[in-house]
Amino acid sequence: MTTPALEVRELTVRYGGTLGCADISFDVQPGEVLGIVGESGSGKSTVLGCCGLDLQPTAGVVRLSGRDTAAVVGAQRRRLRNQDIGIVRQAAHEELRLGISAGGNIAERLLATGHRGFQAIRARVDRVYHEVELPAGRMDAAVATFSGGMRQRVQIARALVSEPAVLLLDEPTTGLDVSVQARILDLIRRLQRQTGVAMVIVSHDLAVIRMLADRLLVMRQGRVVEAGVTDRVLSDPRHPYTQLLVSSQLEV
Repeated sequence: MTTPALEVRELTVRYGGTLGCADISFDVQPGEVLGIVGESGSGKSTVLGCCGLDLQPTAGVVRLSGRDTAAVVGAQRRRLRNQDIGIVRQAAHEELRLGISAGGNIAERLLATGHRGFQAIRARVDRVYHEVELPAGRMDAAVATFSGGMRQRVQIARALVSEPAVLLLDEPTTGLDVSVQARILDLIRRLQRQTGVAMVIVSHDLAVIRMLADRLLVMRQGRVVEAGVTDRVLSDPRHPYTQLLVSSQLEV
């Protein structure tokens, strides 16, 4: 049996008396894409935060390639996060340093995982930089000078340069122009197929989820209310909340 790239079991997070999420369980196999949808406050970003080791669960288990992340602390935890988890956020400044170059942002992740040797790092950064279709000649330009779509491409390159087991995407196209969104989604889909990286994508946009995700979790008030193959869930939603989500986006 193949070991899941990401395994979550009975995940629960409480912020004082407030429930972030409760009893969340799922697997993501290598090469698979899982989508998570729900309105603001549904708990989807809390789940993603635990998967990315940004949040500590109140209860439950998160495993990366079979390894219990709760048992990894300190420098080893930071190394695990940098090596095995790629993250692309809605707001690029949360993951990138805007004052340094695109190449520097990408290389920083390799340095954090112990890579050494300027020429080897430069060659690897150059390869990934061009794979995400960033403009030639701008690798040494500060990210602050890049457009929103270009910053997302730098994030994607940074996330994938260490060849992680799992790529986490938190609303990666929200706030971008429609034409830029389409190009970013095409890029994500192409790179996922090329690399075979397991992906978890959180989005409020069902069209994004339909395009990218093999399976889907629908969350409401911190709990999963429906799960299944994406096309089935979106074409024939069973739970009233999922029906509401689907019908509301059809009416837009």
